[in-house]
Amino acid sequence: MKDLSNYKLTFSDEFNTRSISQNGTGTTWADIRPEWRFDAHSDIGFGRSSFVDPSSGYDPFKVQDGVLTITAVPDRTPYGHQGSWESGLIHTRGSFQQTYGYFEMRADLSDVKGSWDAFWLLPVKQINEGKNGGWQELDIIEHYGSNPDGIYRWIHTTDYHANPSAELQVYTEHKGLSKGFHTYGMDWNKDTISFYFDGQLVGTKATPSDMHGPMFILADLAVEAVADPAGAAPQMKIDYIRAFAEKPVVVEPPPPGDGAVYRFLNTKTGTHFFTNDAAERDQVSKTLPQFRFEGPAFHTASDKSADTLDVFRFFDKASGTHFYTANEAERDQVMRTLPNLTFEGVAYKAYANGGGGAHEEVYRFYDKANGTHFYTANEAERDTILHTLPNYRFEGVAYYTDLV
Repeated sequence: MKDLSNYKLTFSDEFNTRSISQNGTGTTWADIRPEWRFDAHSDIGFGRSSFVDPSSGYDPFKVQDGVLTITAVPDRTPYGHQGSWESGLIHTRGSFQQTYGYFEMRADLSDVKGSWDAFWLLPVKQINEGKNGGWQELDIIEHYGSNPDGIYRWIHTTDYHANPSAELQVYTEHKGLSKGFHTYGMDWNKDTISFYFDGQLVGTKATPSDMHGPMFILADLAVEAVADPAGAAPQMKIDYIRAFAEKPVVVEPPPPGDGAVYRFLNTKTGTHFFTNDAAERDQVSKTLPQFRFEGPAFHTASDKSADTLDVFRFFDKASGTHFYTANEAERDQVMRTLPNLTFEGVAYKAYANGGGGAHEEVYRFYDKANGTHFYTANEAERDTILHTLPNYRFEGVAYYTDLV
């Protein structure tokens, strides 16, 4: 089974209640993709089907006993593409998106000829769309009623691949697949994309170069041209859809030594680097001439009886700069949404409050010109920045420390 002990749940709909609207305002799901809207009440859809909102006069969605059922019917309303089937799609664009993680759906898929079930991800913003005839899309499953035991999984990318079917597709067959509920999962990280069936790994592919930004979730039941209008209505039944993110790897802080946190000025970027590790300080001094040593900036939290915080450090691969935060929610948000920032663990300890005047503030600024942050425990330096550097936005107290 897929081991999720090192993951945390970031999204879940168990379909105990219904939360679907046309544009997603105030609900978990929206049922029309804005860029693919066909008319006031429908999405243009796929195959021989349009995706309709209940305001069309037909409601493709039903929530009962913890299951969302999407039912497709032959053309029933004046909306959607004329002559097409009418069915449903749900998506989280605007309400939930995530970079990397494990995504899973438990569902009973349709075995009606012409049905086309899908569970997939799309990027918030396409990159180089059309290059090499591609776009970004992760198909966790595509399932066809005309091949009821088969599951197709596709990675769509603008990267060139000589043999896309071999390099970007994982296909498996499971006898009796459409006779009950199964789980369909995908674990996406910066290096690989792995697919799972009922918790078992069924294939892994390399992560393309354009697959490192936030994506949102979609699930739908489309219909192909071979469907029989006089036959059984295709139905896709979804028990739950969940998303998980890997928990950050927390690196124990280095031995405090004399407690000093040292500051370097990166003369190439104009930003600062902080370390509490004397060995790292010496290594930077010896090997990185663009880093100018400015001495101890402040001390780590040394009062073990006080309320202390971990200060987390990230490295921005794009700019070559560092980012620091003592806010766990901010740390997690950065890890989910900013793949260019590499988590480097705990840099040093700080205090959560001023201790009644016993500890000093470390102030944080945001440089709007280059998108980096500046930190100082020096009030005079803070005031100089406030009065002379208008591109620096003051963000307040980041945490508290002891002065050198």
